[in-house]
Amino acid sequence: MSKIIRTVRLGGEVITLGAAERDLHEEVEEQNLGSIGLAQIIDEQVAGVGKQLNGEWEVRMRQEMEYLQAEADKRFQEAETLGQEERSQVHQQRYDEGYKVGLDEREAEAVEAVTRMGVLHESLVAERAQILKEAEETVVDLAAALAKRIVGFQVEIGPKVLVQVVRNALRHLGDRSNLEIKVHPEDLQIARRFADYWVDKVDADAVLKVRASDHVGRGGCMIEGREENVDARLEEQAQVLHDGLRAAFFALHKEEAEVAVAVAEAADGGAITVGETESEVAAANAVDGTGDVAPVANAMDETKNE
Repeated sequence: MSKIIRTVRLGGEVITLGAAERDLHEEVEEQNLGSIGLAQIIDEQVAGVGKQLNGEWEVRMRQEMEYLQAEADKRFQEAETLGQEERSQVHQQRYDEGYKVGLDEREAEAVEAVTRMGVLHESLVAERAQILKEAEETVVDLAAALAKRIVGFQVEIGPKVLVQVVRNALRHLGDRSNLEIKVHPEDLQIARRFADYWVDKVDADAVLKVRASDHVGRGGCMIEGREENVDARLEEQAQVLHDGLRAAFFALHKEEAEVAVAVAEAADGGAITVGETESEVAAANAVDGTGDVAPVANAMDETKNE
């Protein structure tokens, strides 16, 4: 009796019927299992090695990334620092350039302003000189007229001016042995009294003659001596003052400090001075116009006794 073995594949699996086929199938299965176990071991080893390599690679990659990141950060920081320095240098350079430009502009403006000031100063100086030149004649004439007016007023109210003029004129003479004093007719009595007092109290060696002259104005005198003559007329002294003022105005625009000296010298050049002795003032004030010499002498003596 024979056996019929049929093989049927169900779901991809092989089904063997019969003893011989079963044994063959089991042997094949064992071979397959052996093959499968070795492959699996290899796969597992490969997988383990791969996993290990992957881990090492990941570690290296992470380290490399960290290194690259650190290097990148370092380079970025260096670049940023360098950029800041460059920006600072550029800013400082621009600032210095702008400052220099501004300084040059301000300096140019200052030079221009100084130039304008110099031109303005020269213009003002020239204008001032022109004004002084134009006003000079008027001011000098006005000052001289004012001086004459003041002196004339003093002559009218008292003999003080004549006494001062005669006294100063006598002081300018070295030899008083024989002198002739010429005065205005209205000042004759005053001059005689003063001459008598001068000979009696001041200079006993003096010989003074007094006479009237129409050529002498009020308050002035002319003294003639053997070798010396003194013209102390107020008109002449006013002219001296006038010339002195004119000279002072001419010198004003050249040197201001010389003005006072010029005026002082001009004023001192005349015969009218302040600082007469108290006795002479008393003599002038004591003249009462009566022709009597006694009141004059008494007033002078009283002043000396005081």
